[in-house]
Amino acid sequence: MKLKISIFVVLLGCNSIQQKENTDCMDVVVDEKIEILSDFNKSFYDEDYTGKVESYFKNNKNQLEWVLYYKNGEIVKFKSFYENGDPKIIKPILCNAIHGNLIYYMENSRKGYELAYKFGRKDGIGKSYFENGNVQKVVRFKSDQKHGEQYELSESGDTLLVEVFEHGELIK
Repeated sequence: MKLKISIFVVLLGCNSIQQKENTDCMDVVVDEKIEILSDFNKSFYDEDYTGKVESYFKNNKNQLEWVLYYKNGEIVKFKSFYENGDPKIIKPILCNAIHGNLIYYMENSRKGYELAYKFGRKDGIGKSYFENGNVQKVVRFKSDQKHGEQYELSESGDTLLVEVFEHGELIK
């Protein structure tokens, strides 16, 4: 009897988690390119596919152009590369939307910028970088709008500008 109740509680808990994820997926800003790739790939893979799908450059069949990572039939990460093999973009994905820290790399393998997203909307801290790897700007977003203190720095790290935004409006 205890085992049956435990299994029921576990299943009920899993159902609640699934319903919450489905609710969250109702209000997302979809990355159209990811959605198109997801729909296209579903014609080749079953709905529970876990693994990766790779694409190679036309000019260089040995060099990856991009990789999609799937978990249980859903894309969870997208990576693209320059023709020399260096990383270009890393996008964590949930509900066909960017969800987590997007990272863009310059052609020299250095970070160009990184930006936090929640379900396709800028939400959190973003940073852009100088060629030398030092932080150039720090921006904060909440629900796709600048919110909080924003900094612009010199290449040596000195603060050049501080601005404060509230829900997209410059207040200081």
